[in-house]
Amino acid sequence: MIPVCELSMRYVIPTIRAALTGRLREKYRLKQEDISRLLRIRQSAVSQYLTGKRGVRLRIQRDREVQVLLDSIAGRLKRRNLSSSELMRELCRACTLIRSKKMVCGLHKSLDEDVPPDCALCLSGKSLCNVKI
Repeated sequence: MIPVCELSMRYVIPTIRAALTGRLREKYRLKQEDISRLLRIRQSAVSQYLTGKRGVRLRIQRDREVQVLLDSIAGRLKRRNLSSSELMRELCRACTLIRSKKMVCGLHKSLDEDVPPDCALCLSGKSLCNVKI
């Protein structure tokens, strides 16, 4: 079975970064270079997020709680009010929220036939990376 932490790194975190990239570009009119610096990722990754080549496997747009959290993170990034460790904590918090809302379950089952029908790995609401949330 594919570990949930692997799914998080391959699909959830890129989805979060894509959403943050879009907000920082559209709402705050930041350049790709500025976004890459704030998110601590390569400029080429920012470009891929903005063009929809990366971070598009999960649908998180309709969940209000997730959107409010991402808006808050984007605002703090824009104000340069997040250290590296705080950004990691916020990404982890967003990832945990997305998993707890079963937004990863369909993808997990489509990628791994060994996922049991009663799988509840994501539903604990606990961080997978032991970051206090």
